[in-house]
Amino acid sequence: MVTGKTQWWKENQRWLVGLFFLAGFLLRLVCLGQIPAGIHQDEAYSGYEAYCLLQTGADSHGYVNPVYFISWGHGMNALYAYLTIPFIAVGGLNVITIRLPQAIIGCLTLPLFYGFLKRIHGRKLALTGLCLLAFNPWHLMLSRWGLEANLVPFFLLLGLYFLMRALQEKECYYIPAFVAFGLTLYCYAIMWLVVPILLVLLLIYAIYYRKVRFSPYLILGVCLMGIIGMPLFLFYLVNNGYLPEIGLPWLSIPQMDSIRESEVSLAHVKENLKYLLHVLIFQRDDMPHNTTPVGIYYYCSIPFLLLGGIKAVCRFVKNIIKRNYEGSDVLVLWAVTAGMVGCMISKVNVNRINCIHLPMIYFTAYGIVLTIRWLRKRETEVSRWPGRVGMTGIIAIYLMSFGLFGYHYVTERPTDFYYGYEDALSYAESRTDGKIGTVMIRYPLVLMHASMLPQEYLPQMDGAKNFDTVGQFGRYVMEPSAEDMEQDMVYVVPKSFEEEYLTDGFETEYDNGYYAVIAAKASS
Repeated sequence: MVTGKTQWWKENQRWLVGLFFLAGFLLRLVCLGQIPAGIHQDEAYSGYEAYCLLQTGADSHGYVNPVYFISWGHGMNALYAYLTIPFIAVGGLNVITIRLPQAIIGCLTLPLFYGFLKRIHGRKLALTGLCLLAFNPWHLMLSRWGLEANLVPFFLLLGLYFLMRALQEKECYYIPAFVAFGLTLYCYAIMWLVVPILLVLLLIYAIYYRKVRFSPYLILGVCLMGIIGMPLFLFYLVNNGYLPEIGLPWLSIPQMDSIRESEVSLAHVKENLKYLLHVLIFQRDDMPHNTTPVGIYYYCSIPFLLLGGIKAVCRFVKNIIKRNYEGSDVLVLWAVTAGMVGCMISKVNVNRINCIHLPMIYFTAYGIVLTIRWLRKRETEVSRWPGRVGMTGIIAIYLMSFGLFGYHYVTERPTDFYYGYEDALSYAESRTDGKIGTVMIRYPLVLMHASMLPQEYLPQMDGAKNFDTVGQFGRYVMEPSAEDMEQDMVYVVPKSFEEEYLTDGFETEYDNGYYAVIAAKASS
């Protein structure tokens, strides 16, 4: 017998799924170059590395197709820059082409997340999870700027999606699963811990439930992941003194001045756990670009997240005891792995632990489904108000939260995103053919703006790998002091530093409210 609710669900589910897809795509793509305003130094550097590779086949330090960029001196993950190359080839080097790969990846995550949840937990929870992800502050912010580590959630989810299909359907899906896991290693160095730990837990899980057997597809998939990850293993050996720097005609494994190994350790687990819980409970960190008035999951999600998380863990334990296989248990293993690694990360923040947020959204969706199910059980033939009021209340609270987030995100400019400097640099360049001093504008921003190629400045570097120690790129002088200003130089400074540089004989020639261009006064 088909009830009215069941019939309505069957008739409207596809429309709802399509509506959430469309809304999610628009929220991630519209005004991509203007929101968030300005550009972050990390996305600028990743875009500039892609531009150098496109133009010269080498990165900003002159390495041919490196597996890991030296960039800031302590390294930068490479996959995002390689994905950005075709967009820059078509649209040039600008904010939109730098952000577009991540925006597209963010859009693709929506159907992938929906398909993953539907496979392991059914359509109703999948639709709830899709709705939460489509309007989620964390994922919207992640999708709208080109931080290389933001690729992690998609590629990790892609690997797990195909792995579940391999366990439940055809073993040929092992191949795309392990290829995705291999690519995940190039998204963010933290994945060098997450992927092995997660795969070991999944292997134990699959063997326990007799869901895995050694097949040619499994062996081939593991071999492909090993081949994909081998350059990073060699990178580790090179940067720990076991091998010399490797330079091939088609690939480079550079040796850096330092690598950030100290950020991951077991030395301060209790302190790191406090930071992790702060991110998950208070839904924020110390980064301005991760701060919203409603939290990264919405504060109204906390009771549902706790309910869903506790229920999922209890069900996981019950399934282990009764040897009852449920695919949704994989998300518990995912969350446990991310939590373990989070306790090893020094001063963990929203971006560093970006592998944990999709399981948190799943727990929230599960909690909402359980709550609505509980309310509907209290309905009677006479009164339908518990379910209807509960559903309406949940939707209303989330809509208000989304409105507050949207207003904040559109109107607020993150203080760690550089805004207005390009117009000021353009004016300075039109003002002089000589040197231009830049104050509080990181060098990748200048290199990106000028579209300068490495051969134009590498002869000045004298072998330096940490460019923070370099005082000049071409005609751009980094951080000139106010005490040593030269009459034949033009200076681009933030408004907050303007007065400091208005020494005798100098005046402001250009002011856009964010940066000023200061030059010597014209002689009368």
